[in-house]
Amino acid sequence: MKNKREEKIFFENVKKIREFLDNMDSKKALELLINAQVFKDWEDCYQTLCATPRYMNIINKLVKQDLDIPYLTLNDSMHKRDILETLFEKVMSSMDISFKHFEIIRDAYHNRTYNYLNLYVDYYLTYHCCKDCILDLIHTCECFSIQRLNDTVFDFENMIHHYFMYVKLCKLKNDEDEKLYIKLKAVFSDVEIPLVFKEKSLETIDLTGLNAAFNEVRPWSNILYDTKEKEFIFADIEDIDLDDLECEENVIGISDHDIDHRDILERFIKHVNVDEDTFELIYHAFHQKGSFRRCKELFRKFGILDDYYQYQDRMIKLCEIGWCIKNGFDFNGIHIEEL
Repeated sequence: MKNKREEKIFFENVKKIREFLDNMDSKKALELLINAQVFKDWEDCYQTLCATPRYMNIINKLVKQDLDIPYLTLNDSMHKRDILETLFEKVMSSMDISFKHFEIIRDAYHNRTYNYLNLYVDYYLTYHCCKDCILDLIHTCECFSIQRLNDTVFDFENMIHHYFMYVKLCKLKNDEDEKLYIKLKAVFSDVEIPLVFKEKSLETIDLTGLNAAFNEVRPWSNILYDTKEKEFIFADIEDIDLDDLECEENVIGISDHDIDHRDILERFIKHVNVDEDTFELIYHAFHQKGSFRRCKELFRKFGILDDYYQYQDRMIKLCEIGWCIKNGFDFNGIHIEEL
């Protein structure tokens, strides 16, 4: 227990700290942080804060250090944290760091979701590759007291919608997704996406047969899956009456709407790391008759044929996963080495 004198000193210090912080502008806050050797200069401060969405990690370390900043010599770690948080917030607001953080989150989300295979693949990639993006979004908005998703400059609604659509289509009730949803609702007043879990496990399917089917799909052919007999049916498209199939509840089609091998080839060409002349040569071959054969010959010539096959295999597996999600099949046996 503090005696009356200690209490008086304590509250006087609290008052001084409050006045000290209230009268400080962003320029003075940055000056104090630079003088205390937290940052070298403005550029170092900007680059460090832009690269660290969770700036509280920096503050957690600084609280344990002796810094030459007024009132930070106090042994009260709570006050030290309050002072540092205020200094950082003033500096970050002046540098528009919130915009930079949102930009980093957006770019990470776009880089990890291909956004061209199909919507169900996007659901899968968002759930498995972008949870940290959602957590960084929550943390950034908490730091800058942003309470509406629409106030984050960028459109993050798709990212959140895709995450919870995957939950709805593939996940049984679990604490991890429930906690994330509660965090989102606590921060964003305008999030209206419902949390719905799948009521029963996904149906099993022959994944080896599925992979064979997806490797065979072409515009002139159609492949069917008989859910009753649990088998794939390979047939030329002219041999199939698609109107009749719509009445068959136990038959699901796999077509070039589910996977486009030419699209995968084109995207590999845009994705592969080659010099400009090589790229133009390959891209020209892509637009010629017999593009698959021509491109593969060039891939072999430039030593990237194995890279193409690895990329193609990864994309085919993603398309298989998307088809499974759309039709309610278990895809846990499909292994993708790199996303």
